[in-house]
Parts: sequence; structure tokens; C-alpha cells
Amino acid sequence: MDFYAPLRGAKGPALLLMVSGGFVSGEGTLEAFLPIVETMARQWGYSVFAVMHDPQPGRVIGEIVPEVRRAVRYIRLHAKHYNIDPNRLGVMAFLPAATCR
Repeated sequence: MDFYAPLRGAKGPALLLMVSGGFVSGEGTLEAFLPIVETMARQWGYSVFAVMHDPQPGRVIGEIVPEVRRAVRYIRLHAKHYNIDPNRLGVMAFLPAATCR
């Protein structure tokens, strides 16, 4: 999980971006997400957690869900450190065009 803090004007809520496309995650996938992550943090003022789960086919969806839940628990537990509101977390995912085949 990578953390992107806003440069100024933090809003309090945080966004968890699932760094995956079709439940496939990994370091190469993060590069495709960087433009939107940087926009959300630097221009829109959101704290963003880029969450990378173990990918399929190595893991099935039922094994990915607990990983995401662990990420949410960790973020809520350390909310003061990240200067975020633990009760205002949004989760999003999308398939960046760079990963489409």
C-alpha cells in the first residue's frame, strides 16, 4: 500500500484506490494509476491510499477481500498519523486504459 498525501488543503476523508484491473494487481499496474492518484491528492486535496492486493490467478476473489479489509482496518487504526477521518473512507477502482488489452 502506498500513501499519497495532499500538498495542501486536506479534506479529512481519504480514498482507497484498489490498484487492480480485473482483480489483477501489481507494481506495473500502479504506474497506470499514478496520473489519477496524483490529481486526487495534489489538485483535489484527498489523502489517497493505493492498495495492491495479491493478484489472480494466484489468489481467488474470496482471498482478496480479507486483504482489502485488513488495509481498511490498518488505515482506520492509524488515521491520526495520516491526518484523516477514519469514518470518511471511500473505496474506488477502475481499469485504466493502459492495462486494457
